[in-house]
Amino acid sequence: MKKSNIIQYRPHLEALFPYPAGKPIEEVQREIGLKSVVKLASNENPLGPSPKAIEASIQSLRDAHYYPEGSAYYLRHALAKKLRVKPEQLIFGNGTDELIILLMLTYLGVDEKLVISEKAFIRYQMAAMLNNSAFVSVPMQYSEPKKGQLLWKHDVKALAKAVDKKTRVICLSNPNNPLGSWIERDELEWLLEHVPKRTLVFYDEAYFEYAKGLSNHPDGLDYLDQYPNLIVSRTFSKAYGLAGFRVGYCVAHPELIQGFERVRPPFNVSRVAQAAATAALSDIEHVRNTVRLTREGIKRTVRELNGMGYNVIPSRANFVTIDVRRDSRELAQVLMQEGVIVRPLAGFMMPELMRVTIGLPEEMEHFMRALRKATM
Repeated sequence: MKKSNIIQYRPHLEALFPYPAGKPIEEVQREIGLKSVVKLASNENPLGPSPKAIEASIQSLRDAHYYPEGSAYYLRHALAKKLRVKPEQLIFGNGTDELIILLMLTYLGVDEKLVISEKAFIRYQMAAMLNNSAFVSVPMQYSEPKKGQLLWKHDVKALAKAVDKKTRVICLSNPNNPLGSWIERDELEWLLEHVPKRTLVFYDEAYFEYAKGLSNHPDGLDYLDQYPNLIVSRTFSKAYGLAGFRVGYCVAHPELIQGFERVRPPFNVSRVAQAAATAALSDIEHVRNTVRLTREGIKRTVRELNGMGYNVIPSRANFVTIDVRRDSRELAQVLMQEGVIVRPLAGFMMPELMRVTIGLPEEMEHFMRALRKATM
């Protein structure tokens, strides 16, 4: 094949492919011609944003001709007060995705390594590849299906064992995406104690609000003073319902934050997004309603799935992951014809697993009807 004369991208990008995002509702409606489509693929909040966040974002549009305040001053101070941390311990990003890339650009050299779990959030691996850095993928702990449940979870001892002199960063999410499983307080403490201080631990709590207060679930912020190599990441995309605004943040030692600031684009979080996120913080009831809806939805959905003979991974996030015992891409296509968008995990090297976001009760009923029809 004749080589193109167009300037080629850097060779190491050959192995990097675009992130396979869930299909939007509008695209499915166009393709299939359906009026009613339920999206349960991207772990979005079915209740949407807080009314306070919507109003604040509308008001902020009057000043949309001005660049946003790069320091996110009002959001920074409101969040610092809520989390009981210092404002200088915070950095904000255009979603957590941007912060993961900034992490690699700032702290992972091309001759250094990232350590992750093999069924972890794929964006960690992709960010290391973008940076032309090496990564080591460690197998998760696996338990045979029992009483309708199966389990893959981070193996903290294996993660620590994989660390060597070239390991600069460990990334792990808790609860884990795309599986929903979690590690408990003693496991996180063991890992932090056994990771060398020269290695950063990027602890991703994107789904923290859903797990907060559950038995023995760790809060990453509790360990920041003791472990200066810890970076805790959270987002407004999930429980706060602001996925379309793109606001994520990290909490860490001020010196680590200053490293991020060296590479952060100057206006990376829009004026409208900052206003929405600041207002969302004050609507505690909206988050409570979201968490209550989700936990009730998980219990109901798992019970029904188990009744149909499916094994489900226990979840503390806002989704469940199911062993569908077939190619999940094929089943996802069948469900799409019934107006239900789910996330097959075949593209993530888990061919028989399928992830389903917990939606409104009527959306979950739609999903269950479609699944029963697909498996008749």
